[in-house]
Amino acid sequence: MFDIATHEINGLGVLAIKESLDMIGVGVFRLNREGYLIDFNETGSGILSIDHNTPWNDLHISNVDRFLTLGLYEQLDDLMMERTPFIKHQVKCSNRFGRYMVLNVCCVSQTNENGGQEVIGLIQDIADEYYSDSDEIRHRHELQILADVAAALSSSAELSQILQVILTGATASQGLGFNRAFLFLYEEDTDCLIGHLAVGPSSPEEAGYIWGRLDSEPKSLTQLLEPNHIPESKNDLLSDRISGVIFDLKFDSIVSHTCRTGDWVNLTSDDSVDTHTAEFLDCLGTRNAALVPLFSKGNLRGLLAADNLITGEPIVDDAVGLLQILANQAAVAIQRSRLLDNERRRVEELQRINQQLAETRERAIQLEKMSAIGKLTEAIAHRFQNPLDIMGGFVSLLLQSQPTAEQQEYLNIVSTEIKRIESVLHQVLEFSHASSNDMETIEFSQLINTDLDPMHNMFWRSKISITRSLAQESLTIRGNREQLKHAIGQLLGLITYDIMPSGNLVLRTERVDSNARLFIIMECPRDHVQRIERSLKQMLAEQSKSHYLPLLVTQETFKFHGGSLGMTSGAEGYPCLYVELPLIENT
Repeated sequence: MFDIATHEINGLGVLAIKESLDMIGVGVFRLNREGYLIDFNETGSGILSIDHNTPWNDLHISNVDRFLTLGLYEQLDDLMMERTPFIKHQVKCSNRFGRYMVLNVCCVSQTNENGGQEVIGLIQDIADEYYSDSDEIRHRHELQILADVAAALSSSAELSQILQVILTGATASQGLGFNRAFLFLYEEDTDCLIGHLAVGPSSPEEAGYIWGRLDSEPKSLTQLLEPNHIPESKNDLLSDRISGVIFDLKFDSIVSHTCRTGDWVNLTSDDSVDTHTAEFLDCLGTRNAALVPLFSKGNLRGLLAADNLITGEPIVDDAVGLLQILANQAAVAIQRSRLLDNERRRVEELQRINQQLAETRERAIQLEKMSAIGKLTEAIAHRFQNPLDIMGGFVSLLLQSQPTAEQQEYLNIVSTEIKRIESVLHQVLEFSHASSNDMETIEFSQLINTDLDPMHNMFWRSKISITRSLAQESLTIRGNREQLKHAIGQLLGLITYDIMPSGNLVLRTERVDSNARLFIIMECPRDHVQRIERSLKQMLAEQSKSHYLPLLVTQETFKFHGGSLGMTSGAEGYPCLYVELPLIENT
């Protein structure tokens, strides 16, 4: 490190030059041939964010220029070769400590006392002069900010996009220029503020990087507020700081008073605040903040908090007043967004109701059809029953008259077919009787547990044990109890007589999404699993003629009730059928 107190430049005392330039707010610095900062005055130290305790590697111009984005490092070789001076005017940037600046820079090369090349530079921060326009220009600029934000809000319908526009307008340097902004939305039901979103850097280092990058790609406020330029999620660290934070407005505090009266407040660390407000500020990580309520038509919509924690600049009341105007615009946009959401939900609800009405109408038509079919089939069944009784009686008499072997064979065939027809008629009469009952509310597990008890004899005769595993929660459906009992009974009859003559049948009920489901798990010997699964697939595919009629009646009954019959894999790989019916809340 050079001794800056005694080093000479062209015979002049460096210390005197530095002090003179400090007095007029101009920084001076020197770079050696390798690009390291070897000398600087106090003003230059503040602008370049370095001092004499800075590690040697951090004194390289590439590290400093990474934040300032001057482009000096890229032109260092040209400077050293005395090709051209380096001059930049009104460069907007931030140093590594988050200080926002507007810089004028001039650098030239010279030969030092050892005959080597070096660069000497002058640098000045003109931010104060740059932004000290006349009142007329300043007011015009403020009106333009409000107009740009209003235009962006008027074209934003989604709440998330509106919130991003608010925070971008508050924090962008082309906007109100606050370092950080926090948005809380009001929940009327609980009378609380809920933390939702925040924008801004979480540290000076991050501020220097973000602001430098934004200044390297200059955009107008209108461009920044466009949806494709607003990221989906802002700084996670800052948003996480308030996400889900709940502030109760029932307690007396500065925050609650602001939200009740609609008057903004500009708090500083010198102000005395109550305990609740202190906790609120601690959540933001600051004691200097502007709190601005969001009101629309006299109703509180939320609270906007903003600060200058990174730069430490005091918040002036004029800026808070502008923030209040922006907040009022945002409150109207939020109200419009919520009204739109309510209308969307209302439309969706009406669509759902219309769909339910259409389905109910279709079910009513099907119910009338099934009722008519039931009456017709009952009349036909009774018409067939008498001839069948007569034919059965004649066959029995002929079998008792000692027919020949050939005649007996034919008579047995006729007797078997008569019994088959009588079985079909019995099923038709049972279904017809079930169709005559009304729709009612049914507890599904109770239907399986109690209403199917008369079927125990069927299980006993077929050497099948039955185990019930019923859901503890209520599974309420709506339907024709007798029809469902008949359909499930038919299904269990097909299983016990034709598919699984022995074993254990597990009947398990449970809720699956918005449906009640009955699982019929067939616990059988392992060597029977494939055969039973094949039989079930053939049955469901309606390829089994012997199962066609009872299965058709069963499936149509489930469809009529808005349900279905299917096949799945049961516990431990056992074959399993399921019956699914909609719960009453969706019927």
